Amino acid sequence: MRLQALLWLPILGLAAFVDLRVLLVVPAVLTVGEATLWHVLGAGRYAADYVTGGRTIVALLATSFAFASGRLELALWSLLVFAAIADLVDGFVARRFGSSSGGAVLDMEADQASFVLYASLATYFGIAPKVMLVLPALRYGYVLLMSLRGLPIHDPKPLDGDNRRARLVCAIVVVLQLSILAPFMDPGVRSPMAWIALALLLPSYLSDVVALSRRAR
Repeated sequence: MRLQALLWLPILGLAAFVDLRVLLVVPAVLTVGEATLWHVLGAGRYAADYVTGGRTIVALLATSFAFASGRLELALWSLLVFAAIADLVDGFVARRFGSSSGGAVLDMEADQASFVLYASLATYFGIAPKVMLVLPALRYGYVLLMSLRGLPIHDPKPLDGDNRRARLVCAIVVVLQLSILAPFMDPGVRSPMAWIALALLLPSYLSDVVALSRRAR
């Protein structure tokens, strides 16, 4: 996960400060990364793993077609929405048929992949300001910070076993990002929504850092 952070932070930085065309490599790099993660985690033993992998593939395909066609059409945006809704399905499948700790990590990384894809589409097509790129960058910064401090990188429940707050924030931010990408959305509200998403996500990560730091004492 540290290697992913060290790879993606420069890519996002180059896109933000040098050339947005760097984002065209995002689907290919994410595909390799997700396939590697699948192998490392030994995923595929539970049905939920395939739902998680499937929603990532759908989002990757939608983004790839958007980049290839030069526009984000309603049909492609609908695929992104479908992939996001599938996140609810893999949770149900995991509870019903079982899952592993690796499956939980796979789910978190699928969420992160979605954040990268949303930000890439929004900034490459000029739909939203480049602050959108900060949203996925926060996760990678969090990973590096936790690693440097010797704290758990992938603890899905840092607040005494309860991750409801984090999941609620994540769900709201996903809705905001998908709303920003919606072809029918009023352009005037896209930038405010991007800043609202950042204002929600940043304190969430900071509270996790504080909680994990206190636990480690």
